[in-house]
Amino acid sequence: MAKVQAKREHLDFLQWRTYYIPDYNEEESVLIFKVHHSLADGIATVLLFLNLGDDPDFNDLPKMLVRFPIVQELLITLFSPLILAYYTYKTLTLPFNPNPFNEEGSRNNMTPEKSVTFSKDISVDDIK
Repeated sequence: MAKVQAKREHLDFLQWRTYYIPDYNEEESVLIFKVHHSLADGIATVLLFLNLGDDPDFNDLPKMLVRFPIVQELLITLFSPLILAYYTYKTLTLPFNPNPFNEEGSRNNMTPEKSVTFSKDISVDDIK
């Protein structure tokens, strides 16, 4: 498997692969997922697979680095009341509209038709 993981995929093909080993041992199967970093970073992939399971254990997540926890706590403590007051004011001063999509102006923009454009195939070598 290390040889497969070390091999770079050609850019004309999908940048992800999934390998399933059904009988890894008596009680387990294995799912190996290889993905290019441009599609997902490590933490996003870990979160994806934790949420696919029946009982995710979030203690298995990598620890997030907080460089200045004292400064972060200070900023949160100072600005939280201001942010709360700002959004409370905005919410109270907005006119109530239970369904903004029923307005005349927005009905003209909402159609079931979608605009799709296809371009000719471009070789990866032409882009380089």
